[in-house]
Parts: sequence; structure tokens; C-alpha cells
Amino acid sequence: MQRINLYQEHLKRHQDPLNARRLALLLLLFAALLSAISGYQAWRANAAEARAAAAETERDAAAARVAALQSDLEAQPGDDGRGQRLREELAAKRALLAYLEDGPFGEGGGFSGYLNGLSRQIVEGVWLNHIELSGGGAQLRLDGHALDPGHVPALIGALGQAPAFEGRSFRRLAIERSEEADWRLNFTLASGPAEDGS
Repeated sequence: MQRINLYQEHLKRHQDPLNARRLALLLLLFAALLSAISGYQAWRANAAEARAAAAETERDAAAARVAALQSDLEAQPGDDGRGQRLREELAAKRALLAYLEDGPFGEGGGFSGYLNGLSRQIVEGVWLNHIELSGGGAQLRLDGHALDPGHVPALIGALGQAPAFEGRSFRRLAIERSEEADWRLNFTLASGPAEDGS
């Protein structure tokens, strides 16, 4: 009996690993990957532009409030101590406006990061009496009191250092003198739309 080996090396077909069909497929996959990356970058750029436009609107509103306070301050005929308080509030709001023009804030996920960030940011002379988180942390509202008008921008700056608050933008800030005690300021800081009855 004679054995014949039909699997000889010179009879096998050899495939070129970079034939035209494979090379075309690789180029197509590479082009699809580049398209996906550029689409993602364009989406991020549009989101950043929207955040910048919202911050500019917020800055313009704060500038209008500062101008209104300035005109109120100049219209005061007598200075019975109220003028000094208005000047302090104006200085605090100007500091806040400067921070809003330059400082970033941002969105995070979940409630524990926000609560952890709030617990670690201690500003002397400021206390919170109401914390409201909704929409999975998308909407945040802080109500509290401060002894000095300059403490509120300090609190906002401290919150900006917490990872959960990086990039967060607030749509509403209200600071007013307490009716019960004139030595205390009440403030509300909210990331969602202004709510009635607050």
C-alpha cells in the first residue's frame, strides 16, 4: 500500500493578510470610528455652548440686580445704618457676580455625592436649614442663613471645590435681610427654575 500526502505545503493556498478586501474593511472601520469620535466631540461642544449661554444669561441677570441695588443705594437720602447694610449686600452681590462670571459649576449623579460635598464644605457664619434634591440630583435647592453678606459667595466658592458640584450652574440666587432678625441674611440657591411660594 502506498500513501499519498495531498497536504503538501506547496499545494496549499496562501492568503495575503493585507489583501485589498481586508484593507478596505479596515479603512471603513477606521473612518466609522473617526466619524463617531467627531460626532461625540461636536455634541460635547454644543453642550458646552449651551452651558456658556445659560451662564451668560445668569450673569446678565445678576448684573441687572447689582445695578438696581446701586440705584437704590444712591437714592437713599439719609444714612441710618441701612445704607451701610445695602453697601455690604452690594459688595457681596458684586463678589458673587464676579464669581459667576469666572467660576464653573456642574452636574453629578446621585444624592450621596451632593450630601457628602455639602457636609465637607464648612463656611463659618453660614448654615443651611433646607436641602432639596430632586430629579436624581439634577435639581438642587439650598435655603439657609448667613451672618454676613460676604459669606454666601464664600459658600458657593467652597461648594465649587466639591467634586459633586463641579460644573454645576445655579439658575436662582436670592439674598434678603431676615424680617425676624436684621442681623441675619436669608438666602436661596437653586439649580432648577424659580419656584413660587419659596
